[in-house]
Amino acid sequence: MNSADCNPAQEIKATLLARFGPLMNAKEVVSTLKLASVDALRMARKRGTLKLAPLPVPGRRSLLFATDQVARVAHEFIQTAHHHEESAM
Repeated sequence: MNSADCNPAQEIKATLLARFGPLMNAKEVVSTLKLASVDALRMARKRGTLKLAPLPVPGRRSLLFATDQVARVAHEFIQTAHHHEESAM
């Protein structure tokens, strides 16, 4: 898939799906979103600054997230950064 075939959001989603599959664990989310730690992920979710909800998986204590939702959040981070760059100029 080349960049002419899809938009940046679709590219991010396709890349993450190819690497992680449909589900990501908390450590993978932390790495992908460049967060400091799993605790930082939990605190950002608790404060409401990170709109990312774990999937309820019976019998599992660890957090699992839908990869497409993580891709959406990553794309929003990029859009916000670009907006801040443009407004600073």
